[in-house]
Amino acid sequence: MRERSLLLPSQKKDVVSYEDDVFAWMYLDQVDGLIRYEAYVIGYSPAGEPTTLEFVFEEGAFPLDAYPPVHAIWMARQPGPLQEEDWGALHRFFAEQEVQLKRACRHRWTYRLRALGYDVINSL
Repeated sequence: MRERSLLLPSQKKDVVSYEDDVFAWMYLDQVDGLIRYEAYVIGYSPAGEPTTLEFVFEEGAFPLDAYPPVHAIWMARQPGPLQEEDWGALHRFFAEQEVQLKRACRHRWTYRLRALGYDVINSL
């Protein structure tokens, strides 16, 4: 009887650019009164165009008092709903914080992505 050849699974690692493919998203959770964040990697279409998120690899939350500007907006409107200008201020604030969070968590997030099997490079 002839011996069959052994086929091993592919050992290909996906490559992600930390600057181009890794993102943070922060938002105000009005139900729990927390500031939540998610760190995620985007995917690409077969044509090489960026798509939406591929997967979330970390999520967490901060108390409102960790971010005094958000806490002040929240407390000024309680018990009523946030106004349109409040949402605009929050979106601008969170956009800045997302950049800072990505910078502050670079070492941990790179380590986590490598543990998940990604080859992480700085930028494309």
